[in-house]
Amino acid sequence: MARQMIRPMTDLMAEYWTFRGMTLNLPLEGLTVKVKVLDVRQRWNVLDALVTPVSGSGEKWIEARRLEHPIINNDEREKGETPI
Repeated sequence: MARQMIRPMTDLMAEYWTFRGMTLNLPLEGLTVKVKVLDVRQRWNVLDALVTPVSGSGEKWIEARRLEHPIINNDEREKGETPI
């Protein structure tokens, strides 16, 4: 079985940083909400995104892996994880 290379957190952070300002989908209790990514941060070994709804108000820090995006979701599959 081939060994998978896990990219260092700093490489992932650099990719996630480019998501600032993007509009992505956030699955939420049976709904899909469009959110805008305001900021990204690294917390221990977790990447978080500060999001705000496109329609509505408020903002919240969430784990970035919860967002629907090909790069995010592919990284999680490579690690054997599934987005929440």
